[in-house]
Formats: sequence, structure tokens, C-alpha cells
Amino acid sequence: MGLFGRPVNAVKHALSRDYRAAFRTHCHVLIQTGYECVRRENHFESHEDDITMRLVEEINRFLRSDTCPRWSRRYCVRDQAPQSSSATPARCRPKVDIEMESLKRGRPLYHFEAKRLRRNGNSVMAYLGREGLGCFLSARYGRSSAEGGMLGYVQSDSPAAWARGLSRVLTSGAEFQLVKGPQWSAVAIPGGPSDVFSTYHTRDGLPDITILHSFLDFR
Repeated sequence: MGLFGRPVNAVKHALSRDYRAAFRTHCHVLIQTGYECVRRENHFESHEDDITMRLVEEINRFLRSDTCPRWSRRYCVRDQAPQSSSATPARCRPKVDIEMESLKRGRPLYHFEAKRLRRNGNSVMAYLGREGLGCFLSARYGRSSAEGGMLGYVQSDSPAAWARGLSRVLTSGAEFQLVKGPQWSAVAIPGGPSDVFSTYHTRDGLPDITILHSFLDFR
């Protein structure tokens, strides 16, 4: 028996569940922390890599500050982080936009892929396609993870409008491998971005994955 008379396996499962929830929250709080600094800049036409670079710069500035909370000191954050791949040469390895690593036992990783959302261009299909959400569905990113994040850099219209449009396309096509049940649902993350939605997908030969979609307003 474990704590409070509960079976050891049940205690481990509860601790694991609680840690996963804290890990999710911390990663999104760090995204929001960087966003609060970068949103004051002029990025309504910036390329996604430039926005991502600035987000990570501000997150790391926060992590190096004397005022960062104790929990944040066990996180490393990188942009354009190369991912292992036996199918491609080292110089051609895929690079995830933002990688967050916890220094706790097991060194879990949380990956974010970012895409601009703007009226000009093919934003919806870029966001949902092979180089967007598809990176998680094909396990190019998050192969060993049960969860990952998509960041939508909103440069026109509104976060709510893009959320509706993406939800409509996402839930209408089988190619996105959505698990039956609630297929697009709002998620509240204390201290994280205000516009976050969850989807749940199958992956060939791998466990299912939850994707959290965060919309950051850069209009």
C-alpha cells in the first residue's frame, strides 16, 4: 500500500497525472510570459521565425531573471531545435519551432509548432498541413510525447474567427485523425494564453496525442 492507504500503482498514477498537468501549465505559462513582452512590438507582418525567436528570447530572459518563480528554474527553452531522425541526414533533420525541456527525472519535452494566421496566403492549410499539425500526426515531432502544442500567430481578423475557421476544417476531414468525442474544446490554463483549444488524434503505430491550439494576437 502507498500513501493514505492507496495502492502504490494508484499513487504513482495520480502523481504522474498531476505532474503532466503541471508540466502542461508551466509550458503554456512560459509561452504567455514571452508573449506579454513581444505583443508590445510591431509584429503584424513579421515572419513566424522572427516572432518565435523573440518569444524564446523573452522566455529565456525571464528564466535568467532573479524574479522568476522557483518552478521555472528547472526548464530549458530552445527555438529551432533539431529532432532525431534516422530517415534523413543530420543536416536535414526537422527542427521544431519551440522545445521546452524539464530537468526533472526523465527530462520530458514539450514541443510547439507555430504558424502565422493572416488573410493573405493559405494560412488554414499551412496550419493544418504537413508542416503544421501534420508534424505531430506523422510523429516528426512529439514521437515520445502524449501532448504537443500549436501556436497560431494571429496577424489579421481575430483569434475567435481563426479558431472557428480551423475548427470547421479540422472536424470535417478524416485526414486529421481525430478521435471520436469532443473534437474541438476550449481549455482553461491558469496563467497561460486566453484562447486555447484541445484536439485529440490517433497516430499510426504510436499512442494517441492531444494537441493544444493557442492563438496569440499580433494584429
